[in-house]
Parts: sequence; structure tokens; C-alpha cells
Amino acid sequence: MTLRDLFLAASENPFPIYIYFICLPLFAFLWGILTQKEKPNSSLIYGFSILIFLAVIPGVFALLLAVYLFMFERQSVWDMNILIQILPIIMMVLTLKIIKKYVPFELIPGFDKISKFIAIIAVIMITMWLLDKTHILVISFVPIYVIFLGIVIVYFLIRYLLSKTI
Repeated sequence: MTLRDLFLAASENPFPIYIYFICLPLFAFLWGILTQKEKPNSSLIYGFSILIFLAVIPGVFALLLAVYLFMFERQSVWDMNILIQILPIIMMVLTLKIIKKYVPFELIPGFDKISKFIAIIAVIMITMWLLDKTHILVISFVPIYVIFLGIVIVYFLIRYLLSKTI
């Protein structure tokens, strides 16, 4: 089964996907209402953490898929699949906004790792897009190992800067 087959199957039977994405912000809201009077303890935080991961993983995948399709496959906005490309992103943002009303993200275990992961993916996608758009003709007297060493240095520089800023 390919990814295209999976998306076609989901488009033919969208009901489970709609239920999943409607339940995420609903559960976040209900969990927040039920635990509103409590202080942030481990059960409250881990419940929100599970909801965050259940919302962010499909949302980030949908965002990456949309960016990939627009940048590399040249897909038109008119051809977007609402179920696969838009709904997960909207529900991710809505779920995160609801959870943020009840618990600060600094208390959620693993939330900083998600933001670093998203930043690294964004840098990789931008780099891939720049390499795709760039047509470089190089006539150089520099040995190839020096060029590869420069690429490795730039990679570690980007990792270092991302670790300091995020």
C-alpha cells in the first residue's frame, strides 16, 4: 500500500478521521474543564501531553505534506485535500490553543523536543527547496574534500545555532 492508496482510502471513508480530529479539541476542552480547579500535577500534565502528541504528529505531517506538495510537486491550492492537508493542521492549532488555556507548555514533558523537531524539519525543507531552485555551475580549483568539509561545518553550525535559539 502506498501513501496515495492510504489517502484515497481515507477520502473514500472519512468518517473515522473526522471523529478523531473532532475528538481531540473536545477531549482537551473536557479535560481542562474537569481538572480546572486542580493544581498542575502529573496526571493532569500527562493527559494534556498525550493529547498534544495525538494532535501534533498528524498536524506536522499534514503541514510537511502540504509544503512538500507545493514546493516540489507544484500542486495547486485548488487541488488541496481538505481531509488530509487542512483538517489536521486546523485541529492541531485548535487543540494547542485549548490546552494552553489550562496548562503552560513549559510544564508539558517533551513539548520542547517537539518544537526543536519542527524547527529542524523546517530548516531541512528550506535547504532542500533552496537546493532544488539553485542551479550552480562550479569551476573550481578547490579539492572536493574541502567542499564536503564546508558542507559538514555548515550543518554543525546550523545545529549549534538551533540548539542555542530554541
